[in-house]
Amino acid sequence: MPKKKKKSPQKRSPAHSPSVSILPQPSLLDSPNLMEEPHSSLPMSVAAMPPAVCDSQPQVTHDSEDTAMSQAATAPLSHTISDSVSPTKPLAVGPTPSTEPPSLEGLNAPQTSGSSSQVPGASPIPRLVAKTTWSELVQGTLTKMKKRGTPFVLESGELCVEIPNDVIKRNLKRWDSFILGQFHGNLPSHGALHAIFNRIWSNKLRDITVSKLGHKSVLIRVPSPATRKRILSQALWHIEGQTMFVASYSPGLTPAMPSLEEVPVWLEFKGVPPHFYSEEGLEYIISKSAQIVSCLVELPHSAKEMVISFVYAFNTKEQRRVLWEEIEHLGTSSLVGPRPWAILGDFNQTLNPSDSSKGGSRITRGIEEFRQCLLQAGVSDLTFRGNTHTWWNKQIGDPITKKLDRILVNDNWKLQFQFSYGFFGVPEFSDHCPSCIYTGTSRPPKRHFMVSHFLMDHKDFLSTVKDHWDCLEIRGTRMFKVSKKLKSLKAVIKDLNRQHYSGIEQRVTEALSHLSHCQEQVLLNNSPASFSDEKEAYENWMMLSKAEEKFLFQRSRVKSISLGDCCSGYFHRIASSRRSANHIPYLRTTYWSKTSSEQDIQNHCVDFFTGLFGTSALELSNSETQEVRNHWKFRCSPQARELLSKHVSAEKIMSEIAALPLNKTPGPDGFTGEFFRKSWDIVGEDITAAVSEFFTSGRILKQWNSTAVSLIPKRQGADMVSEFRPISLCNVLYKVISKILARRLQQVMSDMIAPSQYAFVKGRLLVENVLLASELVQGFNKKSVSARGLLKVDLRKAFDSVNWEFILLLLKIGEFPEVLNGWIEQCITTTSFSINVNGELCGYFKGKRGLRQGDPISPYLFVMAMEVLANMLHMKFSEEQIGYHPLCKNLHISHLSFADDIMIFYDGTAASLASIVQVLKDFENLSGLSVNSGKTERFNAGIGPEEKEKLQLFGFAEAFLLPKGCIKEIEKLCSRFLWGNNIDKRAAAKSSPPQEDQLLGC
Repeated sequence: MPKKKKKSPQKRSPAHSPSVSILPQPSLLDSPNLMEEPHSSLPMSVAAMPPAVCDSQPQVTHDSEDTAMSQAATAPLSHTISDSVSPTKPLAVGPTPSTEPPSLEGLNAPQTSGSSSQVPGASPIPRLVAKTTWSELVQGTLTKMKKRGTPFVLESGELCVEIPNDVIKRNLKRWDSFILGQFHGNLPSHGALHAIFNRIWSNKLRDITVSKLGHKSVLIRVPSPATRKRILSQALWHIEGQTMFVASYSPGLTPAMPSLEEVPVWLEFKGVPPHFYSEEGLEYIISKSAQIVSCLVELPHSAKEMVISFVYAFNTKEQRRVLWEEIEHLGTSSLVGPRPWAILGDFNQTLNPSDSSKGGSRITRGIEEFRQCLLQAGVSDLTFRGNTHTWWNKQIGDPITKKLDRILVNDNWKLQFQFSYGFFGVPEFSDHCPSCIYTGTSRPPKRHFMVSHFLMDHKDFLSTVKDHWDCLEIRGTRMFKVSKKLKSLKAVIKDLNRQHYSGIEQRVTEALSHLSHCQEQVLLNNSPASFSDEKEAYENWMMLSKAEEKFLFQRSRVKSISLGDCCSGYFHRIASSRRSANHIPYLRTTYWSKTSSEQDIQNHCVDFFTGLFGTSALELSNSETQEVRNHWKFRCSPQARELLSKHVSAEKIMSEIAALPLNKTPGPDGFTGEFFRKSWDIVGEDITAAVSEFFTSGRILKQWNSTAVSLIPKRQGADMVSEFRPISLCNVLYKVISKILARRLQQVMSDMIAPSQYAFVKGRLLVENVLLASELVQGFNKKSVSARGLLKVDLRKAFDSVNWEFILLLLKIGEFPEVLNGWIEQCITTTSFSINVNGELCGYFKGKRGLRQGDPISPYLFVMAMEVLANMLHMKFSEEQIGYHPLCKNLHISHLSFADDIMIFYDGTAASLASIVQVLKDFENLSGLSVNSGKTERFNAGIGPEEKEKLQLFGFAEAFLLPKGCIKEIEKLCSRFLWGNNIDKRAAAKSSPPQEDQLLGC
């Protein structure tokens, strides 16, 4: 505080000099250490103080603007200084006090009773009586004094003076320029803070001052309002290696130290365009890359967020390695985190050898690095439609196509957008195909009933099934009774599921939260009741979590995991991937039009398969029947007839139930093999009686033979209904009947089927035909070789178009038992179908031809039909209408069969090929099996130009033969792998082991 000139204090007699003490507030700018403990002091008053001795009297000027007050008054003025200000350092005004209190008689002020007041830390004052005015009291110590008010005495004897509110308000405004700074670490030095604050906030004026307030806090005086606003807009500053919080300061109020939860750090932005370099602009920039741009995307009218990354990779491997590192880093960054993430664009790198039209099987270093990148980032290909290869070199002489563009997504994407898919269009004017992502808007399907395996673990499951099963009284055949009971049981199982497991995933989350709460109570309150609650909560959580795992495991169809830890997340991802891969977002009705409406897709599928399964085949004429007799040589022996027609025991039925594979999709009735095994003690007797009734009566209930057709795409991106393979899902009870018949047919297959067919014949391996075929195709790449040819035949919809009359005729001609023929006829001619489109069963029609893929008996009946074709070919070869392949003549090999694929070896002439085509047409008229000319391929070698022209007239695709150099290179790679386990290094076989490893014999 600045000092004014003052007169020397006049000594007064202690007996006649009262002491009045004024407690001033220290100036922050002059004495920073005085403000270690600021107090809220609203009123200002003058109180009588104990005796004190002062060497000098301070100069007091009421109107001076230089007086710095540290406390502000806003409350009523009836309070005293002693109530609000710490009296640790009083400033005495007046002469040396006497032991007797002064008399204040004559003052124009309210009189009080003579009660004394006591200030903490001072001697008690028995009585205080005012005898003189304030002006008289301090006269001689100040040169200029003005009377500002009239003092008065409180009941306690304290002397008080009122200070106007406008004076207090003017004083409060002086604190607007102060900012409170609080440090979490050690407080830097006063000089360092003063220099730093002026350098960063007021480098020109350098008008910022600093005062220490506490052990880790300072008061900062900033005169400029604009500078104060800028400082306070950033609540946290980094000063001298310490974190400093700033806040507005109010006298008497010290904010609590904020918790240090987030710390800002300095970032260096390199290469940011100048027009983006602002606080607002930098908020939109995550990072800078020359090959990838990532965006945080919010869907309109939705709270979902996703991360989309667009890639345009460089052409060199070294530059692409930088991109791989950026993708790996992005996959583990906080930007992606739990959000769905998609990466799409031109990667300039294939992922598989098949991604190039050149083919091959070698895994290059570039492929390995790309695969490792995707593995570390946790992304994989999104199911796509459209073009498989997305780039071509536009060179007519040497055309090359590759899959360089991809759409990759992480697991969170597959979980949140289960019906999303990618689409690669046509290049048009570019050399790359455009790529697009459809998130999918498929409505939830109407789920048909299916027994969930986790229900069987519930304690009330068996009792509920037993009570309902036993109480039903149904009249009719045994098969009808079982069918009605199973249908009635569906409602009971649904209710049990709804009561205890509806919303299973949400229930597991709530159960785990409740268990955590109970365990906290156990640790806080060690009582028997809390332990009992915890045990009950744990058992409930375990039951629900196991149920969730079984539920997801059943949906995932995983076969390789039967034991191990809980894999709910893994099963969930597998189930989502399967659903996404099998989902049909649209179908092309023609090459120029497509339909995406759910109802139109269902109608299109039903119409297609109604025409495939529901169209009757032509009846066989007498001549055709005779031709079948000529080419079907097998006759059933008496021993075989006895074996095929013997009685089916209850033990056999029960063993077939027990042998059903686990975790298989059920038929239309929704009951799985696990259900029948679990409840066999309840339903076993009725099931055995119903199945036995079929074998005794020779008739099957049509409901048992209903079928749900599941559509499995033959290739990735299938968009035509013909590109989906129809897999028949039969009811479990029908499968039991069909498996019994299939096992009986299997025992006579080796006598019935020629050695050229290795599929579905017990004791034969399909690989044997593969090895034989590899020997026979040698020499096709040589120029100087004898004439030879190979026709690889593909049958169109092989199983689905077999004529029923043809199959039944084979059974009759083969002299199979009549009872067996009746059983098989019931199995294949009483079928009905519904099509499963995107999880919803639609349509219903009766079958009129075809063998169901998924029916256990179908493969054996199909092989019987193919045996007729084998005999027809053998006859043509024996009649020399078809010439033998040079390597097949001595062995009399006409063809090799691989189930529905056939390889016919001939002499390569057009005449032989014409006879083969005629045989295939005749076989089509008999069996209904036609040749798919688009997929049938022809190989020829050692023939002249004229013969080639004749062969081209048949319309089959001529396969491209690899050059000799390419063949030799492939053989080298195979040899290196066999001898050295590394195709990149040359190795040789050792003629003998080292001498120290040799053993001597005697």
